[in-house]
Amino acid sequence: MSGKTKTEAKNKLKEILRDLDDGHGVQGHRFTVENAVRDWLEHGLSGRDPKRIAANRFLAERHVIPGLGRRRLRELSADDVDRWLATEAQIVSTSTLSKMMSILRRTIQRQMARDRVKRNVALLCELPKGQSGRPSKSMTLEQAKALLRRDARCGSPSVVSRR
Repeated sequence: MSGKTKTEAKNKLKEILRDLDDGHGVQGHRFTVENAVRDWLEHGLSGRDPKRIAANRFLAERHVIPGLGRRRLRELSADDVDRWLATEAQIVSTSTLSKMMSILRRTIQRQMARDRVKRNVALLCELPKGQSGRPSKSMTLEQAKALLRRDARCGSPSVVSRR
């Protein structure tokens, strides 16, 4: 065990011994968030739709890993997650933030089951409001009525039956 001071080294050793007493292995001390996310992407998505897997992989590679990947999983704090979410909220929609947070929560949950971390700090964080999503491409009620009136005038068969 090493540390800048003898006291720091002793404290690290005490923490490792406490973890061993709690049933947690030493293996998780160098395990990063990136390692955890990649493990989840590889093993935690079995049986899922290939499109869902691709979407999760994109969000993980584009947002979660660049934002939190270098942090050691055991040292990740709720403050770290809150800061990351606040930064991401400036560029992505609330829906995308929710999906990214889901990836992080499920990633940490998987590592808890493998004794690499004691608690899921992502569960302690509130989701901020993100950017507005893209405008809807669906018609408004008035646009739909205008289309039906136009079809009726032109003699086109309407998709919607009238009552």
